[in-house]
Amino acid sequence: DLPEQGGLEEFRRMIGLNWRFALNVALAVFILPPVEELLFRFLAFRMIAGKKGGGWRSRGFCLAAAVVSSTVFTAFHYIQRDFPDAAFIALTFFGCAQCWLYRRTGSIVYPMINHTLFNLTTLVFLVAGVA
Repeated sequence: DLPEQGGLEEFRRMIGLNWRFALNVALAVFILPPVEELLFRFLAFRMIAGKKGGGWRSRGFCLAAAVVSSTVFTAFHYIQRDFPDAAFIALTFFGCAQCWLYRRTGSIVYPMINHTLFNLTTLVFLVAGVA
């Protein structure tokens, strides 16, 4: 079993028809995924990987850029919280997959949609009591 990402217990206490829950759902599903993808994939990954004009630098350079930007992305999720090893690694892999998706499609829209669906699925599982 993976350890929980910080803040999930607090989120579970909010579940219900109230403004705090609605605000957190809006942030987690509709606002933060596009913002995070713009920051960590479109800006950080792109800048480190060196996309200029129509091409990317080498695959190895892109892989290193993905690991760096994804590690920073993951650390951002654990600010002022403990760093559970397995969850940290899993979220870093998610970030790397997002970098791959961005590089493969050439569009930041697909990682934004994927991230939104990932967060939505997680919230559905939390509300349903599965996670």
